[in-house]
Amino acid sequence: MFEELEVRHVQTVHVACLHQCAKNVCPAAGLSSGVRTASSSSNRPSHRFKLLDEHRNNSGSKLLDAYHNNRAANLQLADLGKHAVAFALDPQGSRFIQQKLRRANSTETAQLLINEITAQVTPLSLHEHGNWVIRCVLEHCTEQQKRPVLEQLHDNVLSLVTDPYGNYVIQHVIEHGLLEDRDRIAHILKGDIMKYAQDKFASNIIEKCLICGTADQKKALIDNVCGGGPKTLQNARQLMADEFGTHVIQKCFEYGTEGQKAQLVDALRGHVFTLTLQMYGSPVIQTALKSVDKASQIEAKAFNFIFFF
Repeated sequence: MFEELEVRHVQTVHVACLHQCAKNVCPAAGLSSGVRTASSSSNRPSHRFKLLDEHRNNSGSKLLDAYHNNRAANLQLADLGKHAVAFALDPQGSRFIQQKLRRANSTETAQLLINEITAQVTPLSLHEHGNWVIRCVLEHCTEQQKRPVLEQLHDNVLSLVTDPYGNYVIQHVIEHGLLEDRDRIAHILKGDIMKYAQDKFASNIIEKCLICGTADQKKALIDNVCGGGPKTLQNARQLMADEFGTHVIQKCFEYGTEGQKAQLVDALRGHVFTLTLQMYGSPVIQTALKSVDKASQIEAKAFNFIFFF
């Protein structure tokens, strides 16, 4: 009877705190990984600035100008040639390339475009409009065609994962690349999991790995959060209270194994009340409650730990 009252009390506190957080929370804080705003700049912007300077200092693309002024009837990907990068940097030009790529003959026409942009893969990935072209290449071109693109992305992954546009490109690598591509990205992220899990954009990548990764890939990431002794449990609690880390922990509850969920429950023991009062900790408690409710393999006493302050 006492335990039942204890549970009800915590749930009441949780709901009240949740309503209070909803009044005060910044709109961006509640967004999912797929739609977080891209307001900050890259920590390594040199690639982006170099590309923009090159195109600002030249005479511009006459073909792009003609396209803007409806003087390029029946324009095709094969017609772009050296103008491909200029098109990729332009909002209308970028959309043109994307539309054509989705319907292109992947063994011929698409290759002509890739030949022109391969040397600019990283700066395009860091660009507001160019990143859409790279993402479209990853999604619609053959493995053979996009492999040189993927290798350039791997070589610059540290610049890309923390970039407001580059992080979306790396998410596309995880979705549309090979198993080995996900392995390489997960290996880099797990080496400094606390740094990347608390980064506005890199945390998106970790979430995507947890959603799309294999059991081994997920284990490598989650074990670095909560798979060790007291230190990793402390790390897990730190992420639970963090603006971006909270999303990572919630994905760990959603996509982790029952044993991994039990380890996260361990990290909650004795800290539920404090986390419930925090803006970013409260959603973790809610996710934990739902997750543990469904996890019949977790021992009942592990479930009860959640409700004790």
